[in-house]
Amino acid sequence: MYQLPVEFEEVMRPEWGDSEWNQFLHALKASPPTSIHYNRNKGQSLLFEGKPILWNPTGQYLPERPSFTLDPHFHAGRYYVQEAGSMFLAYLLQYILKDKHIEYALDMCAAPGGKSTLLLNNLPPNSLLIANEVIPSRFKILRQNIAKWGSPNQIITQADPSHFKPLRNVFDLVLADVPCSGEGLFRKQPASRKEWSLQHVQHCASRQKRILADTWQLVAPGGYLIYATCTYNKEENDQNVDWLIRHGAFRHIHFDVPHSWGITSTKYGFQFTPHKTLSEGFFIALLQDTRTSKQQKKQKAKTRRKASYYRPADKREISILSSWLTADTDWSFWTNPKGIYFALPAFAKSWINRLDSLQRWIPGITMGTIKGKNLIPHHTLALSSSLSPALPTISMNKTQALAFLRKQNIPITEWPALTPGWKLVTYKQYGIGWVKMLPNRMNNYLPIEWRIRMD
Repeated sequence: MYQLPVEFEEVMRPEWGDSEWNQFLHALKASPPTSIHYNRNKGQSLLFEGKPILWNPTGQYLPERPSFTLDPHFHAGRYYVQEAGSMFLAYLLQYILKDKHIEYALDMCAAPGGKSTLLLNNLPPNSLLIANEVIPSRFKILRQNIAKWGSPNQIITQADPSHFKPLRNVFDLVLADVPCSGEGLFRKQPASRKEWSLQHVQHCASRQKRILADTWQLVAPGGYLIYATCTYNKEENDQNVDWLIRHGAFRHIHFDVPHSWGITSTKYGFQFTPHKTLSEGFFIALLQDTRTSKQQKKQKAKTRRKASYYRPADKREISILSSWLTADTDWSFWTNPKGIYFALPAFAKSWINRLDSLQRWIPGITMGTIKGKNLIPHHTLALSSSLSPALPTISMNKTQALAFLRKQNIPITEWPALTPGWKLVTYKQYGIGWVKMLPNRMNNYLPIEWRIRMD
């Protein structure tokens, strides 16, 4: 076990006092709690026994950590495994939505996707979320987790925060859960203790200011900015919020939370600590832009290229694509130069031409490719919560579903009555992938990078 850095104790022990410091050390020896939050669009029933997370109606503590990898519900996007403290975002959203309708939201540092799924769970049905991650490897993880969640009301992007400048004053809500020194992970990831130093804290605080400098200008007049870290020190938390207030037109918003929750109120935010709350370390602050719409209008759409990377689907393509999705949504369909098709709710179609300043962006639902008169469905289409109920399905029990998720061949004799063609593989009514039935076999179309490697 890695020891706590001496300099960390020198900073935090005087801040907390001896009694609280000793409580903190004792908490670090305990096992981290396991918590999840459920997908509102994929069933309301609880899958596990456990205690509710009081600041998130869809959150739940589990009495022990199961093997999520071997649970088909996990692969179907029925829930997301997330640290409980970070779910306080849901509580802040309840406050915001009482005051303001959120049309456009941005999660600037979104990977691996936990807070984006919380946003998608809580934003109004006609809202659009832009979920951004600059690092390619983390962007891939974000894409998978957003796909599992199944919401069409999102666009995932890969870009540096500075590339969002054409979208100044656009977003009603911006979340900046910034990279930090990771003090709040000392229990869950003991190796993070070895990486900590005062120099690293200062480096992180400086990087956070750079991200904030590019981010706060994206907030619309009267809109909200949420700032978060998984750390304790003031330099990365309250001091950065203070810097933001001095440089932008923001006021911080604070309100009382039940004392029994154990959350510490700081000058500007809410602090979670493992010795007071059933969580890891986490800081979050809520700020509101104080300008009025008369002082600054939203940025108009700008197209930086002669033609967008995506082109709208034609009538023939739309007729093929539309039959795969629910008819109760007005869809817009698009394709890229690689011949991959995408679906986005029609209310958000203007965003196809608003993101040309970014390195990479993927809109809504990835549908697949068209060959002749037929769609070859993309794996992530199976995970969408907007699939047509008329699609032919093949229901699997847990043993069969795990075999499918391991990309194993499954004997066709178990479903002798199924006709040839594409079938949506479901577990407990929720999609987990595609198979194609042939006269004498069933082809498993699970992508190799999605397969389970655990026995």
